[in-house]
Amino acid sequence: MENKDLVYYFFKKKLNENKYNLKYGTKPDLFFNLDIDSAKPYLSKVDIKEQKEIVRIIENFNITQLSSVLENIRYNLEHKREFNSFLRDTRDIQKGRFLKKPRARVDSPVCIDTYIGFMRALKEGTLYTAKLKIDGKLKRVFIKTPIGNANDLNLDFGFSRLAIDPETLNVYSFINNRAGRINETKIKKVFSKTDLDRLALEYENQKTAGIARESYLNFRKELLEKMDAVYGIERIIDTYLRMGGKIDSQKYKNKDFKEELIRHLEERFGTEKLLNWVSKIKNPKEAAKLKLERLESLGKYHGQEYRAHYSAEYNRAKHQKIQKLRPKKAIKRLI
Repeated sequence: MENKDLVYYFFKKKLNENKYNLKYGTKPDLFFNLDIDSAKPYLSKVDIKEQKEIVRIIENFNITQLSSVLENIRYNLEHKREFNSFLRDTRDIQKGRFLKKPRARVDSPVCIDTYIGFMRALKEGTLYTAKLKIDGKLKRVFIKTPIGNANDLNLDFGFSRLAIDPETLNVYSFINNRAGRINETKIKKVFSKTDLDRLALEYENQKTAGIARESYLNFRKELLEKMDAVYGIERIIDTYLRMGGKIDSQKYKNKDFKEELIRHLEERFGTEKLLNWVSKIKNPKEAAKLKLERLESLGKYHGQEYRAHYSAEYNRAKHQKIQKLRPKKAIKRLI
């Protein structure tokens, strides 16, 4: 008879072998054995073939990946969830994907380390993702937690559970409801660039203040690079357009974010690919407007030689933007 507690015994053994390195924020994780024991009845229900695959995967996990698996178990326990997606969640950790089951706390403090914490979580592969309704608009955000200690001691800070909007870089607190979903009525903006600048001016340790500013400035770029490396931005966009998805020129309002996104995509895929994506917009005037925006932004970034090279494309788009579209003639039906 096969062991129905295969994952339980293997994972518990693995954690205890690494218990001196297992941390929750800056403190040792003292309750992992208690939580694993609580999860035993649920883990035993996982199909034996899936258990064998889970063991095969976590056998080579580092301490941060093991902490991510443990956090997943704690989420399921806290919200009384079955472990039906345990194998899929473990594979996501293995592949370095953004995790999707963040736990929250009401008392998540903010300080000058806040942006450092997001950079830490991004670099260590413990950044979660979710959608929050911010100012009435559903937005993709990224969440840091107390798991994932940094190899770089300069980044080993900022362990509060908070979410960041990559467009504005504003930071939000949130809580989960009993089912584990994010409570839309409890989302609150708690930190921003204004707060960072104010704290940095009067902060005693100017080295930490400098790292906080660097983390703020570099977070978007490194987030895009991570997304591209793990998910493949080109494949995602091409598939989205092929399946009938529409480009929304009004999706992002933040100018800095839009320009940084344009530069990253152009650097990764080239101007021709960007213009090809824009050409998928059905409204010609809207397509021309977006094409001009791309070329103007990249022209400022690359300089005169770039502007000269794409002058014909620029002038064509400018003409299309101002051109009045002729109304289509009515087609009479043949009766």
